[in-house]
Amino acid sequence: MKGTKIDPSFYRLPRNPEWALVSALMFVFYLTLFHPDSIIVDYLGPVGTFMRYMNKEKLSLCYNILYATVVIHIAEAVYSFILCRRKGLNPLPTCLWTVQTFIFGFPSLRAFKSIKNIKQS
Repeated sequence: MKGTKIDPSFYRLPRNPEWALVSALMFVFYLTLFHPDSIIVDYLGPVGTFMRYMNKEKLSLCYNILYATVVIHIAEAVYSFILCRRKGLNPLPTCLWTVQTFIFGFPSLRAFKSIKNIKQS
């Protein structure tokens, strides 16, 4: 890894299933916390029932999960920033990786760590 030369403008998005899963879970969590009585919850069956239960009975737990998730994503983003700088990426890709990792977490970090498998011409 130390001797590997990589393109300093390297950037890519996580794979589609990972984006979809993280986006769907973020949307469900958002509805649970802020819009538990929304119409869409009625169409989610047992998931919607669970969402309402969590909002009515375990709201403080939901907020603790939210705070922990934000802290973890900040730590992942900082780690991603440090890795980008160590690998010698340009400022723009470094910003893109950092923001993407803050938003999507582990799928983005895993995509970035796959850099060592990239062969440069």
